[in-house]
Parts: sequence; C-alpha cells; structure tokens
Amino acid sequence: LGVFEATASIERRLDEEDALASLAGFAALLDQIEEAVAYLEGHYEFDGARECFQRLDNLRNRACILVRASLTKSLKRAEAQMESSLWDEGVDGTIDTQVFYRPFHAAAPNQKPLMSLLLQRAQVHKRFAAALEELESLFCAMRFRIIGDAAAEHLLVLRGTWPEPGQLATFVREAAGYLLETAKRERQLFASFFETRQPQEALETLIQQLGREFF
Repeated sequence: LGVFEATASIERRLDEEDALASLAGFAALLDQIEEAVAYLEGHYEFDGARECFQRLDNLRNRACILVRASLTKSLKRAEAQMESSLWDEGVDGTIDTQVFYRPFHAAAPNQKPLMSLLLQRAQVHKRFAAALEELESLFCAMRFRIIGDAAAEHLLVLRGTWPEPGQLATFVREAAGYLLETAKRERQLFASFFETRQPQEALETLIQQLGREFF
C-alpha cells in the first residue's frame, strides 16, 4: 500500500507547474521512483505489482518529458532573441558573430543542471540515457539549422571573391580558419549545456555537417 501511495504522490508532484523549480526536489522525486521500483523488485508477490511497475516507468517518462519541455522552451526563447538581434544589427549591414551564441550561452546555466541530472540517471535506467541522447540531437539539429545557414552564406561570399592565381592558398586558409573557429564555438556552446562524454554522436554529426558545407 505504501508503494501505491508513494507513486500517487510522485504523480501529483510531477503534475505541478513548479516541478522543476528545485533541482534537488526534482532529483528527490527521481530517487523516490527508483526506491519504489527497488522495493517492488523484492516483492513480486504483491497484488498489482505489475501495474505499479508500469506506473513507475510512466513516471520516468513523464520526468523526461518535463526536462525536454524545459530545454525546448529555453532554446526557442534564445532563438527568438537571436533573430531579434539579427534584425536590429542587419539594419546597419554588419552582424557580430556573437549574436548567434550570446542568447544561448545565457540560457545554458538554467538547463545544464537538468542535463547533468539525466546523465547521472542514465546509469540507473536506459530511459534516461535515451532521453539525454534525444535532447543532444535536438540541440544539435537546431544549431545546424541556425549556424549552417550562416556558414553557407559565408562560403558564398568567399566564392564571390574567388582568388587570383597564386592566392588559392590564402583562400583555402581563410575558409578552413572560419570552419575551425565555428566548430570551436559550437563545441563550447554544446559543453555549456551538456556534460562532456564519449561518444557524443550528435555533436560529432553537427561538426561533420558543418565540414560538408565547405567541401
């Protein structure tokens, strides 16, 4: 009976608007889920144990959905700020590269603790590992959509100023330098949201996609 009551209590807490307001409180809810699972694993004879297992796994999923919603909302807000800045700076005809990064770096401190929590829980259950990989892919897909267009435009500018004979080395060096700097900035931004680990396929895919813009 205590397990069923605990499960109902966790459900109510996850339904509250401020479920993510306290990282420690949210982590405690995840602890309660795993504690209930561990208890049930030693008491399979309980009536309704199978149903309770399913409810607890659904709670894991709901917790991951909350984290996803938080990251998605934060990224959309940062993108809107970026677009507003691009519009303002575009009026003058010059755009500071930091416009593509500043709003996202500002959003990162509120999101990285949640991403780190998912990484910690990835050792507990595969659902958390899958959720983290999904969020890394979501993040990198957005970044390529944003920065990929800027990289392609920069490449078009370089092509429009195709070098004179004997200046090809300078042209290639400038293009490669831009790619390396962009890759460095993207890695730094990724690290401001997610813990560094190996492998991180989403990040490597992003870097490869950027590289293909130049070749």
